[in-house]
Amino acid sequence: MADYREHRNHLFLKHRIKPTSWNGEEWTYAEIKEDGRRVAVINNAGKMEAFGRKHYINIWPKVAPLLKDVTVPENTMVEIEHIRDHVEQEYCRAFALPVLNGEAPWSLSYGDARKTMEDMGFTVVEQARLPVLHTREKLEEYITSRGIEGLVLKLRTLAGWYKLKPVLTADCVVTDYFYGDGKYMGMMGALEASVYDEHGTLIPIAHVGGGWKDTDRMLEREDVMGRVMEVKYDCILKERLRFPRFYRWRDDKPANECLLPEKGR
Repeated sequence: MADYREHRNHLFLKHRIKPTSWNGEEWTYAEIKEDGRRVAVINNAGKMEAFGRKHYINIWPKVAPLLKDVTVPENTMVEIEHIRDHVEQEYCRAFALPVLNGEAPWSLSYGDARKTMEDMGFTVVEQARLPVLHTREKLEEYITSRGIEGLVLKLRTLAGWYKLKPVLTADCVVTDYFYGDGKYMGMMGALEASVYDEHGTLIPIAHVGGGWKDTDRMLEREDVMGRVMEVKYDCILKERLRFPRFYRWRDDKPANECLLPEKGR
Protein backbone atom coordinates (compact mmCIF):
# COMPACT_ATOMS: atom_id res chain seq x y z
CA MET A 1 0.00 0.00 0.00
CA ALA A 2 1.18 3.55 -0.70
CA ASP A 3 2.76 5.68 2.00
CA TYR A 4 0.02 8.21 2.64
CA ARG A 5 2.42 10.66 4.25
CA GLU A 6 4.12 10.88 0.85
CA HIS A 7 0.73 11.26 -0.83
CA ARG A 8 0.02 14.15 1.52
CA ASN A 9 3.18 15.96 0.50
CA HIS A 10 2.70 15.09 -3.16
CA LEU A 11 -0.93 16.11 -3.46
CA PHE A 12 -1.29 18.92 -0.96
CA LEU A 13 2.11 20.59 -0.76
CA LYS A 14 3.98 20.04 -4.01
CA HIS A 15 1.28 20.16 -6.67
CA ARG A 16 -1.63 22.01 -5.13
CA ILE A 17 -2.22 25.57 -6.30
CA LYS A 18 -0.17 27.83 -4.07
CA PRO A 19 0.43 31.24 -5.64
CA THR A 20 2.77 33.74 -4.03
CA SER A 21 0.40 36.60 -4.86
CA TRP A 22 -3.26 37.01 -5.64
CA ASN A 23 -5.16 39.54 -7.74
CA GLY A 24 -8.67 38.12 -7.81
CA GLU A 25 -8.21 35.10 -10.06
CA GLU A 26 -9.29 31.47 -9.66
CA TRP A 27 -10.66 31.47 -6.12
CA THR A 28 -14.38 30.96 -5.61
CA TYR A 29 -14.95 30.69 -1.86
CA ALA A 30 -13.54 32.26 1.29
CA GLU A 31 -13.53 31.34 4.96
CA ILE A 32 -12.17 33.09 8.02
CA LYS A 33 -8.65 31.97 8.86
CA GLU A 34 -8.49 30.45 12.34
CA ASP A 35 -5.43 30.11 14.52
CA GLY A 36 -4.48 26.45 14.39
CA ARG A 37 -2.30 23.84 12.76
CA ARG A 38 -3.04 21.74 9.71
CA VAL A 39 -2.98 17.99 10.25
CA ALA A 40 -3.34 15.02 7.89
CA VAL A 41 -5.56 12.32 9.43
CA ILE A 42 -5.00 8.94 7.79
CA ASN A 43 -6.59 5.51 8.00
CA ASN A 44 -3.55 3.52 6.90
CA ALA A 45 -4.81 -0.04 6.33
CA GLY A 46 -6.96 0.17 9.45
CA LYS A 47 -4.39 2.02 11.59
CA MET A 48 -5.25 5.63 12.43
CA GLU A 49 -2.41 8.13 12.10
CA ALA A 50 -2.09 11.92 12.12
CA PHE A 51 0.82 14.03 10.94
CA GLY A 52 1.63 17.72 10.95
CA ARG A 53 3.00 19.57 7.95
CA LYS A 54 6.68 19.68 8.87
CA HIS A 55 7.44 16.31 10.44
CA TYR A 56 6.33 12.70 10.55
CA ILE A 57 5.60 12.37 14.25
CA ASN A 58 2.30 10.54 14.73
CA ILE A 59 0.09 12.87 16.81
CA TRP A 60 -3.09 10.78 16.48
CA PRO A 61 -3.30 10.24 20.29
CA LYS A 62 -3.51 14.04 20.72
CA VAL A 63 -6.29 14.65 18.20
CA ALA A 64 -8.24 11.38 18.58
CA PRO A 65 -10.35 12.66 21.53
CA LEU A 66 -11.49 15.56 19.34
CA LEU A 67 -12.50 13.21 16.49
CA LYS A 68 -14.40 10.54 18.41
CA ASP A 69 -17.48 10.95 16.19
CA VAL A 70 -15.48 10.73 12.95
CA THR A 71 -15.12 7.63 10.79
CA VAL A 72 -12.35 7.76 8.20
CA PRO A 73 -12.61 4.97 5.59
CA GLU A 74 -9.61 2.68 5.15
CA ASN A 75 -6.84 4.01 2.90
CA THR A 76 -8.21 7.54 3.14
CA MET A 77 -6.56 10.78 4.21
CA VAL A 78 -8.37 13.95 5.29
CA GLU A 79 -6.66 17.30 5.74
CA ILE A 80 -7.99 18.96 8.91
CA GLU A 81 -7.28 22.02 11.02
CA HIS A 82 -6.62 21.53 14.72
CA ILE A 83 -7.86 24.76 16.31
CA ARG A 84 -6.26 25.09 19.71
CA ASP A 85 -5.06 28.66 20.36
CA HIS A 86 -7.11 31.65 21.55
CA VAL A 87 -10.33 29.61 21.76
CA GLU A 88 -12.35 28.48 24.77
CA GLN A 89 -12.31 24.85 23.66
CA GLU A 90 -10.02 23.26 21.08
CA TYR A 91 -11.63 21.41 18.18
CA CYS A 92 -10.90 19.95 14.74
CA ARG A 93 -12.56 20.67 11.42
CA ALA A 94 -12.10 19.47 7.84
CA PHE A 95 -9.95 21.77 5.74
CA ALA A 96 -9.51 20.26 2.27
CA LEU A 97 -10.74 17.56 -0.05
CA PRO A 98 -9.86 14.05 1.18
CA VAL A 99 -7.50 11.66 -0.58
CA LEU A 100 -9.37 8.41 -1.32
CA ASN A 101 -7.21 5.35 -2.07
CA GLY A 102 -4.29 7.60 -2.89
CA GLU A 103 -6.22 9.85 -5.28
CA ALA A 104 -7.87 13.20 -4.74
CA PRO A 105 -11.26 13.40 -6.54
CA TRP A 106 -10.58 16.79 -8.14
CA SER A 107 -13.74 16.72 -10.26
CA LEU A 108 -16.19 16.83 -7.33
CA SER A 109 -18.55 19.79 -7.12
CA TYR A 110 -18.45 22.06 -4.07
CA GLY A 111 -21.56 20.43 -2.61
CA ASP A 112 -20.26 16.90 -3.16
CA ALA A 113 -16.87 17.79 -1.69
CA ARG A 114 -18.55 19.08 1.47
CA LYS A 115 -20.87 16.07 1.67
CA THR A 116 -17.94 13.64 1.33
CA MET A 117 -16.33 15.12 4.45
CA GLU A 118 -19.55 15.59 6.38
CA ASP A 119 -20.52 11.94 5.78
CA MET A 120 -17.31 10.98 7.60
CA GLY A 121 -18.46 13.03 10.59
CA PHE A 122 -16.17 16.03 10.08
CA THR A 123 -17.22 19.58 10.80
CA VAL A 124 -16.86 21.63 7.62
CA VAL A 125 -16.59 25.37 8.07
CA GLU A 126 -18.99 27.52 6.08
CA GLN A 127 -17.46 29.22 3.06
CA ALA A 128 -18.81 32.45 1.61
CA ARG A 129 -18.99 32.67 -2.17
CA LEU A 130 -16.79 35.52 -3.37
CA PRO A 131 -18.40 38.18 -5.55
CA VAL A 132 -17.34 38.29 -9.17
CA LEU A 133 -15.61 41.64 -8.79
CA HIS A 134 -13.82 41.00 -5.51
CA THR A 135 -10.39 42.59 -5.17
CA ARG A 136 -7.50 42.14 -2.81
CA GLU A 137 -7.99 45.64 -1.45
CA LYS A 138 -11.66 45.03 -0.59
CA LEU A 139 -10.89 41.73 1.09
CA GLU A 140 -8.06 43.27 3.11
CA GLU A 141 -10.44 46.04 4.20
CA TYR A 142 -12.88 43.36 5.35
CA ILE A 143 -10.14 41.53 7.27
CA THR A 144 -8.94 44.62 9.12
CA SER A 145 -12.47 45.89 9.85
CA ARG A 146 -13.37 42.53 11.43
CA GLY A 147 -10.13 42.31 13.41
CA ILE A 148 -9.45 38.80 12.11
CA GLU A 149 -6.13 37.26 11.10
CA GLY A 150 -7.06 36.68 7.46
CA LEU A 151 -9.10 34.70 4.95
CA VAL A 152 -8.51 31.36 3.26
CA LEU A 153 -9.53 31.50 -0.40
CA LYS A 154 -10.53 28.15 -1.88
CA LEU A 155 -11.42 26.54 -5.17
CA ARG A 156 -14.94 25.16 -5.54
CA THR A 157 -13.54 21.63 -5.12
CA LEU A 158 -11.85 22.63 -1.81
CA ALA A 159 -8.69 21.01 -3.23
CA GLY A 160 -6.59 24.17 -3.47
CA TRP A 161 -6.31 27.26 -1.32
CA TYR A 162 -4.52 30.54 -0.75
CA LYS A 163 -4.17 32.32 2.59
CA LEU A 164 -4.75 36.05 2.35
CA LYS A 165 -3.33 38.04 5.26
CA PRO A 166 -2.70 41.79 5.16
CA VAL A 167 0.65 42.94 6.49
CA LEU A 168 0.22 45.62 9.14
CA THR A 169 2.86 47.66 10.95
CA ALA A 170 3.16 49.44 14.26
CA ASP A 171 5.81 51.78 15.65
CA CYS A 172 6.98 50.56 19.07
CA VAL A 173 9.47 51.50 21.77
CA VAL A 174 12.09 48.95 22.80
CA THR A 175 11.63 48.35 26.53
CA ASP A 176 13.55 45.12 27.15
CA TYR A 177 16.34 43.00 25.70
CA PHE A 178 16.59 39.21 25.68
CA TYR A 179 19.62 37.11 24.84
CA GLY A 180 19.24 34.29 22.34
CA ASP A 181 20.14 30.64 22.61
CA GLY A 182 21.45 27.99 20.23
CA LYS A 183 23.33 29.65 17.39
CA TYR A 184 22.38 33.05 18.83
CA MET A 185 23.88 32.32 22.25
CA GLY A 186 25.39 35.52 23.62
CA MET A 187 23.66 37.61 20.95
CA MET A 188 20.36 39.45 20.87
CA GLY A 189 17.49 36.96 20.66
CA ALA A 190 14.45 39.23 20.90
CA LEU A 191 13.29 42.67 21.97
CA GLU A 192 10.23 43.70 23.91
CA ALA A 193 8.09 46.16 21.95
CA SER A 194 5.86 48.58 23.85
CA VAL A 195 3.45 51.42 23.10
CA TYR A 196 1.82 54.17 25.13
CA ASP A 197 -1.77 53.71 26.26
CA GLU A 198 -4.32 56.50 26.73
CA HIS A 199 -2.89 57.23 30.20
CA GLY A 200 0.64 57.72 28.92
CA THR A 201 1.86 54.39 30.31
CA LEU A 202 4.14 52.13 28.31
CA ILE A 203 2.58 48.68 27.86
CA PRO A 204 4.31 45.69 26.20
CA ILE A 205 2.50 44.42 23.11
CA ALA A 206 5.01 42.07 21.46
CA HIS A 207 8.09 39.90 21.91
CA VAL A 208 9.91 40.50 18.62
CA GLY A 209 12.24 37.62 17.84
CA GLY A 210 11.90 37.38 14.06
CA GLY A 211 12.87 39.53 11.12
CA TRP A 212 16.40 40.22 12.34
CA LYS A 213 19.57 39.93 10.28
CA ASP A 214 22.58 38.38 11.97
CA THR A 215 24.22 41.81 12.02
CA ASP A 216 21.22 43.17 13.97
CA ARG A 217 21.70 40.48 16.58
CA MET A 218 25.15 41.88 17.35
CA LEU A 219 23.51 44.95 18.88
CA GLU A 220 23.91 45.29 22.66
CA ARG A 221 21.26 46.34 25.15
CA GLU A 222 22.56 49.90 25.33
CA ASP A 223 22.29 50.16 21.53
CA VAL A 224 18.54 49.52 21.40
CA MET A 225 16.82 50.43 24.68
CA GLY A 226 14.37 53.27 24.13
CA ARG A 227 14.72 53.24 20.34
CA VAL A 228 11.67 53.19 18.08
CA MET A 229 11.27 50.30 15.68
CA GLU A 230 8.61 49.48 13.13
CA VAL A 231 7.16 46.01 13.61
CA LYS A 232 5.19 43.97 11.09
CA TYR A 233 2.28 41.91 12.40
CA ASP A 234 -0.85 40.11 11.20
CA CYS A 235 -3.52 41.27 13.65
CA ILE A 236 -4.09 42.15 17.30
CA LEU A 237 -5.29 39.50 19.75
CA LYS A 238 -5.85 40.33 23.41
CA GLU A 239 -3.86 43.58 23.13
CA ARG A 240 -0.86 41.74 21.67
CA LEU A 241 0.56 41.82 18.15
CA ARG A 242 0.07 38.51 16.36
CA PHE A 243 3.22 37.15 14.59
CA PRO A 244 5.38 40.23 15.19
CA ARG A 245 8.66 40.59 13.27
CA PHE A 246 11.15 43.42 12.97
CA TYR A 247 10.84 45.65 9.89
CA ARG A 248 13.07 48.69 10.38
CA TRP A 249 14.35 51.26 12.87
CA ARG A 250 12.43 54.54 13.15
CA ASP A 251 14.96 56.84 14.77
CA ASP A 252 13.12 59.74 13.14
CA LYS A 253 10.01 59.16 15.27
CA PRO A 254 9.59 60.34 18.90
CA ALA A 255 8.88 57.51 21.31
CA ASN A 256 5.80 59.29 22.73
CA GLU A 257 4.10 58.93 19.32
CA CYS A 258 4.12 55.14 19.58
CA LEU A 259 0.50 54.41 20.39
CA LEU A 260 -1.54 51.21 20.49
CA PRO A 261 -2.88 50.52 16.97
CA GLU A 262 -6.62 50.25 16.54
CA LYS A 263 -7.88 46.67 16.91
CA GLY A 264 -7.49 44.92 13.57
CA ARG A 265 -4.93 47.50 12.45
